[in-house]
Amino acid sequence: MRGAPALLLLAALACAPRPRPGEGPREELVRSEGATVRVVYAPADAEAALQISQVLPGALARAQRWARLAAPVTIQVQPDHDALEAAANQEGFPWMRGWARYASVDLQSPATWQLVGSPDDAYVGEVLAHELTHCAMYQASASEWSWAYKGIPLWFREGMASVAAGQGHRRDGLERIARFYDQLGPGVAASGRGAEGGRGDPLSDPEPLYRREDKLVYSTAHHAFEFFVERYGDAKVRAVLAEMSAGHRFEGAFERAVGIPPRAFEADFRRYVAWRGWKRR
Repeated sequence: MRGAPALLLLAALACAPRPRPGEGPREELVRSEGATVRVVYAPADAEAALQISQVLPGALARAQRWARLAAPVTIQVQPDHDALEAAANQEGFPWMRGWARYASVDLQSPATWQLVGSPDDAYVGEVLAHELTHCAMYQASASEWSWAYKGIPLWFREGMASVAAGQGHRRDGLERIARFYDQLGPGVAASGRGAEGGRGDPLSDPEPLYRREDKLVYSTAHHAFEFFVERYGDAKVRAVLAEMSAGHRFEGAFERAVGIPPRAFEADFRRYVAWRGWKRR
């Protein structure tokens, strides 16, 4: 029965003895949806690990929409945000909850997320699905040694994870993105050049905006990937990943799979947004 191993794990965790002083890390194994995930945590994070284990089956189902997790994944529960940033080698991202690599996820303990009240299962499940989608993407498109060198743009990488996790309700609407392009002046959307003068573009040049306008950048990634799926279908997502797995970097893989270069798609999406194409549907 699907989910039975997870139920057994939950029963075992519920009956686990209280941690003893000086006790080392614990780990639990969850197998669901054909994937294997190891959850590693300190005794003080036992309740967080229980919640993580409970929502993992649902998160794995969403994370594998376009790619399977062929290799086991380790989720390391980090006790607080500082520990997460240190593990991820990132600094100054207070909104970050997790950091994914080829076969691992560093996850800030949900108990320390800066929220009003504890995060519910739905929210934790979204974050897990998001991070595990990254792992599935990397495993489907590259080897353990080459995944970081595929040149996958942020809109595809974060958009795929956001759409798979069902995080559209946490993103700004298309009108917010359109107003950004309005501020850049006429001709920017039509040209496909994005922002000029180093100001950045949430689609094709997100780096200058990433720290101060993270919601705009993530919202643009979500809507761009959704636009891609609506136009080309799930099969094209898998085809792009397969072309990367065959040895191509993202730009070449995208063009081989879709028939146009990424910059042409980006220009199409930018025009769709700036000219309010969704209002004419």
